[in-house]
Amino acid sequence: MRPGGRVVLCGLISQYQQPEPRRAPANLARLGGLGVSVHPFVAPEYLHEWEAFQRATQLPVAAGELVWRLDIVEGGLAAVPRALTGLFDGDNLGKRVVKMDYR
Repeated sequence: MRPGGRVVLCGLISQYQQPEPRRAPANLARLGGLGVSVHPFVAPEYLHEWEAFQRATQLPVAAGELVWRLDIVEGGLAAVPRALTGLFDGDNLGKRVVKMDYR
């Protein structure tokens, strides 16, 4: 990190159910020594920008220039508890969906 840099924190939902004490990253003291600021990203604080975000990203998504990872959990409704628990454990990367069995 550059001295005076900024770090944005997101994805902290995986920490909500962790038993105390929660551990800080091993290099946190180094960031402080460099004067790095840490800013949490809390989605509800940006709801007022949702429509502008949709307008700005619509064309790049349609053109395939802006993509996201899709984490598919197989198993239908029976897999929902496992998929949801995994969100809180941080075992997914990207948007998590459960594939339904239509038999």
